Amino acid sequence: MPDYRVSVLTTVYNGMPWLAEAIDSVLLQREGNFQYVLVDDGSTDGTSAYLKSLSDSRIDCLFLSHQGRGRALNAGLQQCCAPLVVILDADDLMSPIRLSWQLAVMDAHPDLDVLSSECAYHLSDVTQKQTTDNDFLDIPPVSLIRRARLFHSGIIMRRSALQAVNGYDETRKNLLDADLWIRLAKQGSRLGLMSPRLFYRRIHAGQHFERKKRLSYLWAGFQVRWRAVQLFSQSPLDAFWPCLALLYGLLPVNLRNYLYSWWFMR
Repeated sequence: MPDYRVSVLTTVYNGMPWLAEAIDSVLLQREGNFQYVLVDDGSTDGTSAYLKSLSDSRIDCLFLSHQGRGRALNAGLQQCCAPLVVILDADDLMSPIRLSWQLAVMDAHPDLDVLSSECAYHLSDVTQKQTTDNDFLDIPPVSLIRRARLFHSGIIMRRSALQAVNGYDETRKNLLDADLWIRLAKQGSRLGLMSPRLFYRRIHAGQHFERKKRLSYLWAGFQVRWRAVQLFSQSPLDAFWPCLALLYGLLPVNLRNYLYSWWFMR
């Protein structure tokens, strides 16, 4: 088995509108010593046939009956053989320098378990030029209540830290990433954020947080944040944040986008 520096993991269910571009963004990385694990969670839209047509030796495909994303992610983690794991959702894109830059930071900080890059919401904002700056901001556990900047598609993680918490919670229908950050922080993992925008996040109508079940998604988000309050709160005012996030989620999407840009993109 090749001695890969990092494994990239993408799970997909009926992702053909975006999947080819996502895969291309991984295969065009400047850092070439990686394994790419693609898990098809029982797609019915031609995804399986497309994945079977790929011939790059770095790609390992796993085909499942439809089992849900938690099981698909954990099945993919079982296929990952490198000590570091990078996540890319099937509808997102990564900068060609993402792997090389995140690997440099993780190599320079062996006590860092989880590192996210910032997120670009416009393709033109994706960082294209790497520097030697390996600085990052520590994300304390209390930030998981408030303004944690950990993006699933921007994450690189040590596989050992994931194994210590038994990976993703397969019983969850959504917010698997937010739940994972809480469990990692609870076990003492060090979390960090680097400022370059090393991936592009697509926003489209098919995403679960904008579907008809939005109320159940918002309630699940409240419950996750409330668990963070119970574990990491440093002030009675911390209980305010889950309520604020719930109210924010009930706003019309255009107003939410405006407020998000004003608050996070400052």
